[in-house]
Amino acid sequence: MADKLAAECKRCHNTRNRRANISQARIRRTKLKSIEKKYEINERQYFGRLNETEYNCPMCLQKMRHLDDPEGAKSNVDHLVGTGVIYLKNKKTAHSGIPSVTRGVLCEHCNNAIGRGKDDMATMIRGAQYLMTWGARHKYLSEYEIAEYKQALDDARDQFERGEGDWDPTYRT
Repeated sequence: MADKLAAECKRCHNTRNRRANISQARIRRTKLKSIEKKYEINERQYFGRLNETEYNCPMCLQKMRHLDDPEGAKSNVDHLVGTGVIYLKNKKTAHSGIPSVTRGVLCEHCNNAIGRGKDDMATMIRGAQYLMTWGARHKYLSEYEIAEYKQALDDARDQFERGEGDWDPTYRT
């Protein structure tokens, strides 16, 4: 206000803030319960998986938003389709009978990309090759970028052949 006074008294201000804090805590609890029910992981496991990647998406390296942080891309639990809770018509859910298999936490866009690629690595690799070929043909990518992408694909193949299936969080392109 122009006279530097609040538009409400202290009591009203404190009551409004208390209500807002209570509803934020309720929202957080609801989200955690939803994650635990759908993916069968608890709060410690969820934040542990975020810590593994330093709160960055393992695919695009973008900072991820999570329950306690409004900044960044929305984080999603990456899971194997058909395990844990499955969705039925009319927004109903049922347990598949198979324990949930979760791989980690990705940003919403990368998680959707994997899902749209039907969790098929060959499809994802062909997609990367398609982008490299198109980028080279149309001078969209520099020679350096193409070399970096080829190196990333070679590193992934070598890591797979050595039996090291886990993502390497120290690798940055």
